[in-house]
Amino acid sequence: MHAYPENLEVFVREHWTRELAAAAPFRSFIDEPGAADPLPSSNTLQLLLSTCYQASLMREEDRPVLFRVMLREPGRFAGESGPPEGLHRMTFAQPRPFSANELRRLSPAAGFERALIGLRLNSRGQPEIWGLIHSGTDWIRALEGSRRGFSNLPSSLVIAASGPGRLTVARGSFTIVRLQSGRLALPSVSFLETERELAESKAAREEIIASHESARARAGRPWALLDSRFPRQLQQQLGLRMISAIRSARHGGTILLLRRELALDRDTLQRYVRIKYPFQTGEPQVRARTLMLRAMNLLAESCGETHPPPRTAGWKEYVCATDPRIAATDDAMTELTRFTASLAMVDGAVVLTHALEAIGFGAEISGELPEVEMVGRVIDPETQEVEFEPATLMGTRHRSAYRFCKALPGSVALVVSQDSGLRVVSCLNNQVMCWEQLSAGVFDI
Repeated sequence: MHAYPENLEVFVREHWTRELAAAAPFRSFIDEPGAADPLPSSNTLQLLLSTCYQASLMREEDRPVLFRVMLREPGRFAGESGPPEGLHRMTFAQPRPFSANELRRLSPAAGFERALIGLRLNSRGQPEIWGLIHSGTDWIRALEGSRRGFSNLPSSLVIAASGPGRLTVARGSFTIVRLQSGRLALPSVSFLETERELAESKAAREEIIASHESARARAGRPWALLDSRFPRQLQQQLGLRMISAIRSARHGGTILLLRRELALDRDTLQRYVRIKYPFQTGEPQVRARTLMLRAMNLLAESCGETHPPPRTAGWKEYVCATDPRIAATDDAMTELTRFTASLAMVDGAVVLTHALEAIGFGAEISGELPEVEMVGRVIDPETQEVEFEPATLMGTRHRSAYRFCKALPGSVALVVSQDSGLRVVSCLNNQVMCWEQLSAGVFDI
């Protein structure tokens, strides 16, 4: 059964005041959301959602209609503020009617990444468009993996149309729910944060940590202790940047994450996946590990005087670091993830280890692997609610990922569709499971 604006309105109202949290690794520096603004009446909220939904299905001079709207009085914005420190509101001399056609016409001026369309309720309680809100692009840079933080949107109703029939409803910068492909997708803990993934990649991180401790012992001056969470957060950040780059290309792609011992055993690996363009082993292949280690060493060194034990340096210090060497290393990691993402443009999967070491690309998953009949789609990881669906509901790319993960427990497949949807696939307790990945916070709007 499909969910549409009526269902969305009920869900938003039920969850509007619940506690919200930012997605890792951003929790350490993002501001807590303020008190939630009250929602309009049910009829008005349904009108807002329905109108935005209809506008998202339109085209403007053969371009998709993408936009964000915020329900907030213009007088509630600081008059002299503006990006990157705040929001810059520009009020029309006369309000414009709130309609799908008006949203379509305004969408090019209110660029999705840079601005929002401001809404308010007039004296008759009807929504109208009062102007534009310039937000800047730091929030989208965070989505793409920038170290920079960003200013939260105020805790007002925000509706974002990021594709045909694809709406995200947020309380300021924090996602409440998304309507996509007729389904409601809830923000949740990222699969990359689960204990299952951590167990598979723990050895890789411990190896990097051991190398970091060796470098600390050789250092000629004190280094700060690193927050124990920082290596994992850095690894997650690399994955986030890579996925974001694939999504931005609108081509889709598959990334297979394997245990290192299997990835290096080419004869055994051939039974499951045939790699058209395998890489030679060597330092270039493990550049992700090299850059992560360099980032850890530089952070510990640069914070040596300002963070004496027992204080630790972590993600917040990394984000705020002014050391040009850290900035250069972070830029290098971004370039590496974009390069890796570009490999997904070639037909076939990109094959990496859990430590993001490059094995090859153009990989074809063996058609001889047993078919998967049913897949468990995780609805709510917190309550472990799962809905089972036939594997045939999805296309060839997804079904091959199901077969692969079933045959190789411990592997993970990241499947990005052409409409930027992301499914994370793995096999848990002999059952193929998938997560429609929508992280908490603004980062998936």
